[in-house]
Amino acid sequence: MFFAIYSIAGWLINMSIYYLMEGKFDKRSICRGPYSASFGTGALLLLICNIAAPKFLSAIFGIGVAVGLLIQALASVIIRLFSGKWIILHKWYLIPLFGVANVLMFYQVQPFVSAVVSAMPPWIRMTLLLVFWMSFVPDIIDGFARMTEYRKKYANKIKVS
Repeated sequence: MFFAIYSIAGWLINMSIYYLMEGKFDKRSICRGPYSASFGTGALLLLICNIAAPKFLSAIFGIGVAVGLLIQALASVIIRLFSGKWIILHKWYLIPLFGVANVLMFYQVQPFVSAVVSAMPPWIRMTLLLVFWMSFVPDIIDGFARMTEYRKKYANKIKVS
C-alpha cells in the first residue's frame, strides 16, 4: 500500500515541480499512468532504512541523501540498459532536497499516511491495491518494452550513419 501511495504522490510532486520550473507538463515516468516506480521504491527503501537508523535528525537527513542518490543512480542504469541512452538525473539541489524530504517523511508524512491506511477498512485497502497493481504491472511492462523499442531504433540510426 505504501508503494502505491508514494508512487502516486511522487509522480504528482515531480510533475508539479517540473511544471513550476519549465512552465509545461511532461510525462516524467516510464509508466503512462499517474505513478512513478522510482518514487515508490525510494520511499520503501527510506522506510526500511529509517527503522534501523538512530533517531537523530542528522542520521535521518543522511539516509535521505544516500537513498536518493542510490535511486537516481539505479534509475539511470536501468534506463541505460533498456533504452541505450544515458540520462543523467543529478542536479546539485537534489542532494539536500533528498535529506529534507526524508526528514519530512519520517516526522510528518509517514505517521499521517500510516494512520490513514490503518483507519481504512481492509476491503477498501484490498480493492485499492488490486486496482493499482492491475494498472501498474502492465503499464511498467509496456514502459520497458517502449524503452527497448527506442533502443532498437536508436541502434539502427547509428548503424546507418
